[in-house]
Amino acid sequence: MSLGPLFWTPTVQGLLNYEYVRDNPEQLDDSSWQVGLPQTIIDDIKASLRGPERLSYYQITPLRRPTLNRKIQQLYESGVVLLIGTDSGIPMNFHSQTTWRELDGPKPHSKITPDSYTALVNPAEFPGPSKPREIWSTPPGT
Repeated sequence: MSLGPLFWTPTVQGLLNYEYVRDNPEQLDDSSWQVGLPQTIIDDIKASLRGPERLSYYQITPLRRPTLNRKIQQLYESGVVLLIGTDSGIPMNFHSQTTWRELDGPKPHSKITPDSYTALVNPAEFPGPSKPREIWSTPPGT
């Protein structure tokens, strides 16, 4: 018995981008993540960014990365509706920067079309139980 489609929010950009950000940390210099934080917190976060590979969160990330694209592709091909979420709050992933990274992450690494992926960003397009399937996509160029 099917109760409808399965919705999943992969939040994979932290895994997809970890090695790049680790090796090219310039984007962490963007001060947008510091807005509203006391200096003591900013200093603590900056100190944690000096050696991200030492953080337990990232110690197995390089081992998980090679299979990630295929796992996302398998979910997509099986009909899972992929939603957009973020890994905001994990090390090196600040709320002010993660949404665009999440949108950009899987597209170059999989066969998921930009139109089908981007459509899930617009809440008006969300394929909730009361919305007809016709509005599950965003017209090209929007």
